Amino acid sequence: MMCESRGNPKALNTIGPYKGLFQFTDGTFHSFSTQAGIANPNIWNPLHQIEAAAWAFANGKGSHWYNCYNKALNKQS
Repeated sequence: MMCESRGNPKALNTIGPYKGLFQFTDGTFHSFSTQAGIANPNIWNPLHQIEAAAWAFANGKGSHWYNCYNKALNKQS
């Protein structure tokens, strides 16, 4: 989260566009939040972003955040 948005729940990168704490695209957020069982997911809700990201990491999809994921792995080695 800190690598993606510096903890800013209103972060917006118009290139994707990537939104929120974990800089999700709409499609990826919808997919992860649906699989995580979030009722009425809202990409701008920080709790929904955290829940969707937690689901992704718990289910082996942490590499979705390729650059940040690799930075975190390298810090642990």
